[in-house]
Amino acid sequence: GRSEQYAEVCEQLADNPLVAELIADPPPWDTPLRVMSALHYLVLEGKASWDDLDRAMVEHADFLRHQIANQAIQTNEVQRCSMLLPAFLEVARRTGAEVLDVIELGASAGLNVGWDNYRYEYGANAWGPLDAALTIVGEERGAVPPQLFTVKPRVRSRIGVDLNPIDLTVEANAHLLKSFVWVGMDERLARLDRAITA
Repeated sequence: GRSEQYAEVCEQLADNPLVAELIADPPPWDTPLRVMSALHYLVLEGKASWDDLDRAMVEHADFLRHQIANQAIQTNEVQRCSMLLPAFLEVARRTGAEVLDVIELGASAGLNVGWDNYRYEYGANAWGPLDAALTIVGEERGAVPPQLFTVKPRVRSRIGVDLNPIDLTVEANAHLLKSFVWVGMDERLARLDRAITA
């Protein structure tokens, strides 16, 4: 239900014999995600079109086979920072810390480590620089306590721990990260673009 276009492409590929030629036997559990991201990468590079996937699977079979076999899924959802921010602010409030050292496991290609560079909006409250490249709108099940928005810790150091660190200043790497966004999730893709440039 998150991406109608993604569902349509998956249905289109489900019984396509060209897909079977690209994947291992038996296929790992995440094979559908790997297939979609490899195809999306080619589309982002301008080497393929969603309107003619058969051609892409024939012309780029070696690349697709290698990518599907070797490229692990890379998380990329910077929206998660909307849940991290209140937690960081609460830690600073409780401890009185004005400076934080941040270490994150599985840092979404480093995007979540830079949480303090984004602007956040929750209901009637906001936090972060007015001129931030990215504004994240947080969904609240219960209101974030208003007093937290007055807490302004400074991040002194930040370390992201990732199994496969990725340098997003390289365009091909940025395309790789974007390839894991489901097709048709344009808002998420735009948010990722802004986070990469932030």
